[in-house]
Amino acid sequence: MSSTNRNRKYTMHIFYSSLRLHDFALADFALCIVGVGVELTTVYDPETSTERGGPRLIFPKVNPVLISISDDGGGVVGGGTLYALSRTPAVVRPLDFEPWFFALDDLSHTVWRELPSPPLFPCRLNPLEFLDPPKVRVAAYALVGSHILLSVSVQQLQPQQQQEDKGTCAFDMDTEQWEMVHDSNLPFDGQALPLGSDDDHRFVAVASAADVTVYRMVVGISAVTGKKELTIVALRVVVASNCRILPGNHLCAMGKGSFASFEFRSIAAASMGKVGRARIVHRTYSLVDDGEDDWVVMVKKQDRQVYKLRDPHAYLAHPSWAVALFSM
Repeated sequence: MSSTNRNRKYTMHIFYSSLRLHDFALADFALCIVGVGVELTTVYDPETSTERGGPRLIFPKVNPVLISISDDGGGVVGGGTLYALSRTPAVVRPLDFEPWFFALDDLSHTVWRELPSPPLFPCRLNPLEFLDPPKVRVAAYALVGSHILLSVSVQQLQPQQQQEDKGTCAFDMDTEQWEMVHDSNLPFDGQALPLGSDDDHRFVAVASAADVTVYRMVVGISAVTGKKELTIVALRVVVASNCRILPGNHLCAMGKGSFASFEFRSIAAASMGKVGRARIVHRTYSLVDDGEDDWVVMVKKQDRQVYKLRDPHAYLAHPSWAVALFSM
């Protein structure tokens, strides 16, 4: 489907899964959409609507975290680097076993490069810990400048136990090394999306309370310790009287201070075996600075559109969930 935002036309590519617990992760990379799963890697070219195989991860990962970096220099057109990080690192085989972090420099390469594991992963366990290893899961991440920020959650033995912060680490894509940059976890869930260029430093994400929040994040050098540190501040979002921010099922960065939320609905009844046409509710939000306060952003405009599947005879089996979407 297509949508116009600030005189720029975006084509939305939406991928559905009939299984809620899917093992495939998707990312836009090298002008294509790359899917990385347990058994294979698939490369989809939206320009030609063709699909081909790609380099497979030798150490299989279930729904890994994928982060793509475009090549803005004089490299191969559509080149860059695609990073794949285990979402649920395990210390026993076969799935999500070490090594946990890889990079693919471009789609012409046939092998993923192994990279150092994050210090928050269960890299060094003593024999007693190995008998009952911690269940670690990626909780939040973001690409901030030349750094990948990462926080994890650890499954507690008792449900009533409060989640303990493990801190935030950063991967320097230039030196390819990890370093702890904050004592607390990132205050949002999932991925934080950039609202503009690298110089903007503003990101939108869904906070723990399921509210859409705008953050300012910068990785710099501490004047006290001389080490890298993360500065993160939640900006106050002022919403116009006729606007309301709804996170929907997915958030998507649109560039130039805009982002969109997508909500996926089906006419089908909840009973299994029924099918129904998909309805996609697309809301676009435009932000502007307050002008007087650097820590305030205003939602000045909200657009709402509802789409159907293009093929009038296309139906989705119930239940179907959208697992990824891209603006290209």
